[in-house]
Amino acid sequence: MNRKRVIAVSVFFVSVAFLFFVRVGAGTTSAEQEVRELEQRANAAYEANDLPKYFSFYAPDFTQYLPEGRSDLPAYQKEIWPTASSSTKKHLAATSL
Repeated sequence: MNRKRVIAVSVFFVSVAFLFFVRVGAGTTSAEQEVRELEQRANAAYEANDLPKYFSFYAPDFTQYLPEGRSDLPAYQKEIWPTASSSTKKHLAATSL
């Protein structure tokens, strides 16, 4: 191949690779950002001891499996209960526990 052809082919492949990575990166960043924002809101609610808001991030049929065994949302709420503020305990008692 002559030099001009090698340069043209190289530029073509670099351009295609660039467009591919720009496109893939844009889609991933949006979804990743959504997850990061959700995680930050859930952590902020937990840190603020706002348990009603914190538990609103969980599905009603939430289940987790730990070494101690299976746990669901009501069991997890009861486990967190001792760390709740008195106003949060009143709210949780009236709404879900």
